[in-house]
Amino acid sequence: MRYAFSQHTIFQIQFKGLIYFSPKCEHTTNFAEEVHILKFYAGRFSLVPANQNLFYQLGSEQKFTYALEALHHECEFNHNGLSLLLEPILDTHNNVIGGKLGRQTSKTLPLKDDGKLIKRRAILYPYILFILVPEEQIILFQRDRTVFSSDLQVFRHLEYFFEMQLLEKGLEVSIKPLTAKGKFWDAITTSEKIYNIRFVLEMPNFLGSTEKNLRDTLKEIRNLTNGTKLDIAVNNKNGELKLGPDETIQPMVNWSENGAGEWTVRRKAKGHKKPTTIKNSDQLATFEYDNDIDTTDEAAIKDIYSHIDLGSYKVKK
Repeated sequence: MRYAFSQHTIFQIQFKGLIYFSPKCEHTTNFAEEVHILKFYAGRFSLVPANQNLFYQLGSEQKFTYALEALHHECEFNHNGLSLLLEPILDTHNNVIGGKLGRQTSKTLPLKDDGKLIKRRAILYPYILFILVPEEQIILFQRDRTVFSSDLQVFRHLEYFFEMQLLEKGLEVSIKPLTAKGKFWDAITTSEKIYNIRFVLEMPNFLGSTEKNLRDTLKEIRNLTNGTKLDIAVNNKNGELKLGPDETIQPMVNWSENGAGEWTVRRKAKGHKKPTTIKNSDQLATFEYDNDIDTTDEAAIKDIYSHIDLGSYKVKK
């Protein structure tokens, strides 16, 4: 949240019968001036059968509507020590198009009670917006580190939410981030030594329109093994791994960047003495919206949606 206070003006906020005096927030929403450029990061849904779940029905992992239905109602839940509130935003046809994810916290506010100044703890719910792109199975999250300090933790919160909601369907949801393009090969080409390269690939049914051969291979492995992930690693203790962007490696890089896997590279960069590990999940793709928003209603969500270009992360042609 970014605050723009003037020094000599005040306004009053009614708070449960009490009055809160504060410097005036100029052009504010929720007591804060909206940042002119809002940044969003994104993750892609994969629906997979829950392990040994009796409620699972063949083919239900292809029904993304289950995820949309789960988001349709307000829900309070606890995860990793936080009290969270998920509130949907619906369009005029009662379809969920996005929502708010809030985190309960408290703050001591200076209040006026019966003519006397006091301090009292207040329960607050700072929140971020999220926006759905259902045709791509993507969810966009507003980046606000004052609300959630870790972007990746927001994915974990939503995965837990879906785990609760979709248990009776026999499904689990994996949300993997869309990550910056080209960083894998940057890591390879700037390395003096490469000790380990690892790919962990989800087995979704969604990205096959762009990586058909890899999708078919993963599907065959899944049918043979009942696995939901493929974990591949190559090692060389002397740091002498070699590879280029061939037809085997590049699809796995694309799969990971587009939100269906992870890659890590253990290497020693040129000119450095010690090896380091680079992960695609540390380099999230970001998308910008450069208009002010005064509300969080249907119109605002749709305007943000219309201005964000997913570009090469689109897999539906």
